[in-house]
Amino acid sequence: MAAPEQRLPPIDSVPSLSAEERAHILDLLFEPCAQLHTLSVPLLREKAFASYPELISAVGMQLTELSESASTSDTQWLHDILGAHPRLGAKKVE
Repeated sequence: MAAPEQRLPPIDSVPSLSAEERAHILDLLFEPCAQLHTLSVPLLREKAFASYPELISAVGMQLTELSESASTSDTQWLHDILGAHPRLGAKKVE
């Protein structure tokens, strides 16, 4: 049986959604990751976006800021977020 289709809500409704609903949007766009939720769920409440590509770009800017930070805790935070994503093109291990 196929998984039910999951749809993103209208972009203009995002700031008014609950934190859990905003975290689910991040899960659909990226991968489930508690660190990404902590970093970006507040952004989705504080800023209105004209489109999902704009939202994705804003999250990307947050990640870029982490990567450019001299703080080792920011670097670790970024590694934790990136580590939540499966390896693309990785060979299947049997």
